[in-house]
Amino acid sequence: MKRAFTLIELLVVIAIIAILASMLLPALNKARERAKMAQCASSHKQVMQAQILYSNDYGNYMIWKAGNGRPFSGVLSGGVWNYDSSTRTQTFTREGQFPEYIPFSARQTFQCPLSGSYRRKDYANWNTNGFYTALYEENAAYKNMKELTGDFYVKGPGNFGGYALSRIKRPSELHLYADTSLQNTSYAAYYWRAEYAGDSSVNGGGIWMGHGGKAQVSFVDGHTATLTLGQIQQLPMKPKQFISETFVRFAARY
Repeated sequence: MKRAFTLIELLVVIAIIAILASMLLPALNKARERAKMAQCASSHKQVMQAQILYSNDYGNYMIWKAGNGRPFSGVLSGGVWNYDSSTRTQTFTREGQFPEYIPFSARQTFQCPLSGSYRRKDYANWNTNGFYTALYEENAAYKNMKELTGDFYVKGPGNFGGYALSRIKRPSELHLYADTSLQNTSYAAYYWRAEYAGDSSVNGGGIWMGHGGKAQVSFVDGHTATLTLGQIQQLPMKPKQFISETFVRFAARY
């Protein structure tokens, strides 16, 4: 004759299951986080490889913004992105001017899978990880770093902004590309600056320390790394503007 569970025995079993679940969930969350970090690193490598291919085709220059104002994401994917936030739909207009180094179908490559932009599938041209721009700091941070890094930033004609690879002195130490975010929001920013804190938006942007207090950054030579604030501070660019994991902007001190 089979004996039924008593209420106490059933409660004990439930308690044991709850304890096991509480032990396993953090491990599963960490594994999920590591997978997303690996995906982010892979995306960085793809973007930098696209930039290297672009430089091979266009006079040894990498691109931040085209003369017509198109950001690097549109240039490297060969077209114009338009995102309608009300319907959450995305359209793409192919341009013949640039090759399709990264297919539009892989546009999420330009965003960190941990960012709010990625989770909301808001793949706007401007809502991506960011490349460094020297705008507004030519006489400050950029001027101070040139001795170590070389005078590599190029402006014009039109809105063109890019990087002359032949002028770069330390390509394995010059991190042009980084996970970025705006202040007070989880949306990404398509640029970052070393020092300049002002911005047309009250949110502002900076390097995002979104990987457990670390940031994914990529270098001119194509390699990528997940670095702590202290490690980034040791690099020749000496960036000051950062966004914490909780989207608060802060300035690093040197």
